Amino acid sequence: MAKIDLKNILDDIRARDAAILNLLLVTDQRSLALFRIYVTLAAALASAAVASVVGEGKAPLAQNWVAHSASVAAIGLLIGCAYCLAAMKTAKIAFPGKGAEFWQWATGDVEEPDLIQAYLAQSLAGQSNNFDVNTVASKALRMAKRLGPISVGAGGLVALAGAVGWTASFWAVVCRP
Repeated sequence: MAKIDLKNILDDIRARDAAILNLLLVTDQRSLALFRIYVTLAAALASAAVASVVGEGKAPLAQNWVAHSASVAAIGLLIGCAYCLAAMKTAKIAFPGKGAEFWQWATGDVEEPDLIQAYLAQSLAGQSNNFDVNTVASKALRMAKRLGPISVGAGGLVALAGAVGWTASFWAVVCRP
């Protein structure tokens, strides 16, 4: 068996640990940024829905459709907010390096091959855990990203349906023979 350079192994493991932790950090940052946007838009849309319901206007039919379309979009964005929070959920992660208990064990009567195997086993378990946490967070963020355009599109379709219906009613009244 060829001589293994332990320094290269440790550097490679630490680099992979750092890359996976960086993925988790980026996912959290993106989720928080998206959450801020969605909360702001949902609040504005909810305000528009409430204002169109309680406001006194000359086109109550149009007001109803504005309220419905704004409500649909706001609800979709709030569901997106829930997915953003799921992506940022607190989880147990493994940090690079080993704790004092490992090195205390390693300084005992342990052969180098056993030490390397124990180190690699702990590193593999930590990386697998971090990768699983990243997978769950990434799926939640992906769903949150999809819900934004879907929500706005659904609200727009409701508004369009209302506008088409309102326009049809308007023409029916104006062009009555």
